[in-house]
Amino acid sequence: MADDLFAAIVLEAAVPALAQDVISAGTDSWRTPPDGSSYTDLNLPAGFLDKDCPAFQGRVILGGVPVEASPKDAYSYGDTLVERLEDAVFDAKGVAQVKIIVRGLHFQGANTLKTDCGEWSADVGLAKQQSATVMTIVREDANGGYFQAPISVDTVWTFTRASDGAVRTLGTSNILTSDEKSPWQAGTCTKAAGTGTRRPALINPSGHGKPTMKIAAVSRGFNPGYGPNCLPNVLCRGKQIDPSIHCYSPATSFPSSPF
Repeated sequence: MADDLFAAIVLEAAVPALAQDVISAGTDSWRTPPDGSSYTDLNLPAGFLDKDCPAFQGRVILGGVPVEASPKDAYSYGDTLVERLEDAVFDAKGVAQVKIIVRGLHFQGANTLKTDCGEWSADVGLAKQQSATVMTIVREDANGGYFQAPISVDTVWTFTRASDGAVRTLGTSNILTSDEKSPWQAGTCTKAAGTGTRRPALINPSGHGKPTMKIAAVSRGFNPGYGPNCLPNVLCRGKQIDPSIHCYSPATSFPSSPF
């Protein structure tokens, strides 16, 4: 009996040592499927697309296009890259908070905008300036826990008319939120992004064009979006005004066909 009690005390004391106390700063890579789960309800004023064009209201289904990176597979062909700007240090309750910022994003409209002034395709990339928000990471046990974070993202929409190549651009500012607890796993998930690189790389923030911005590598030991047994989850965030929903899953180490 005494031996069993001693063993239990030793085991309990060992658990904190096994748990991860610090998650290093790094970049999290995500993919957005063009399956209808991600969309924006557009409200374009009269005269925006063309001087005689009436106002347009309609839903645009969005799908991800891999952000240009060098090396190309540095972030496993993710279309949304979020950088954690500082190390996450857990307190005695297993809670850490870090600043995050969207570094790369590239979407395309899965459907064209059919208007009285022609059909238009839609492409979405990041604006030059982005604002940081705060990510809360909770460690529930040595295997991982959950995180929550509002996402601030300023985008530039590019609309191109099919008939003559005319281009219109529109800037938008969005705060995407969610009440759900998004899982993360400690250790190594073999399919997780960047498992073969782990080095800082260059990207193009708007998604396409020559990569020129250096951002942090994917972190070791932190696998956001993965639940127990390293099973990837689908996460969604959105806003209610001019409704927008972004649903995404972790980018895996195996490249997928671009949208």
